Order: sequence, then structure tokens, then C-alpha cells
Amino acid sequence: MATPANNLIQLIDSICVAFDNSAYYPEFENGVLVSTFCNFFVCEVAKGVGCEDLFDPITQKPMMADDMVKFVSGSDHWQELRVMGLPPDAMFIALKSVQSWANQGYLTIACLTGAMLGSAHGHINVIRPGIMKESGKWGSVPVCANVGKENFIGRAKSGPMKDQPCGINEAFVPMPRFFSWKGN
Repeated sequence: MATPANNLIQLIDSICVAFDNSAYYPEFENGVLVSTFCNFFVCEVAKGVGCEDLFDPITQKPMMADDMVKFVSGSDHWQELRVMGLPPDAMFIALKSVQSWANQGYLTIACLTGAMLGSAHGHINVIRPGIMKESGKWGSVPVCANVGKENFIGRAKSGPMKDQPCGINEAFVPMPRFFSWKGN
């Protein structure tokens, strides 16, 4: 049986291995973003910790982000960690709880559908173990490993937070939904 320490090490290792996969770098044509791979990244991390839930059961390929959000929203294998819509004091406590789940070695994700983002596709990333970072818009926020328009794991790559430690505030404009996998 896996211990909490082993779960944490396995999660960190899975995040690092997947993050280093150059196949997940965003693709640009003539300076225009054409493809991102958040769903592939999250699936690789999930598989690394023993979770096969985010693969299409027929094709065995990673689901699209929108399909992942729909799946985890209705699955008994995933626990939603509610943050959206809470007053500031309760949001602070809820965000600390999100970070705590990741720090204990649980696969924890942040996600939004394309409809919630006003976009053709949704976005999903992994909350990584670590220390929460300060955000101008949400106060202290969980840290994440993000693959998408920008790939970052600790510091913002552009914008007003460039080269500064950051968390989910740099990956999402609206507050995302959070889910933690309950395990096998």
C-alpha cells in the first residue's frame, strides 16, 4: 500500500516528467497560436499517479479539456473543492484547502470549460505541491503546473507577473473549478 509520502513523491515526479515533454509546447504558425496541449499534459500526470479516468474509454486518447471537466464533475472518483462564488474569507480557506490536497500527494486539478472561458476550448492544469503565491486578484492562490498558451511551473513567462512566482492566477482569468482524485 502506498504511503502519503510515496503519493507525494509520485505526484511530483509525474508532474516533472510530463512538464519536460517538449511535445506539449504550444504550437504557433506565423506568430499565431494554433494548438495547446493542456489535456495531454494532465493525462500524462494522471497516468503517472495511477489515474486513467481522463482518457477516452474507446480511443484511449486524452479527452479534450471540456470533456474532462464534464467527466470529473459527475464522477464519484473525483471530489470538487468548491471555491467559486465564495466570499473572500471563505475563498481564502478554500484555496488553502486546494493547496493542502496537492501537498498531501493527491492529484488535484484546476479547470474551466470553453463556455466558461468564452473560448472554443476549455483549459485544465495540475495543482502542484508547494507554497501558495500572492495574487493581485484573488489573494493567496495555489501553485500549478500549467501547459497551454504558456507553459510554466513556478514563474510567469509574460505579462505583469513576468519572472515572478505565480499560481493559478496566471493560468485562468476567471476563478477555475478544482477537483481532487480520490484514488483507486
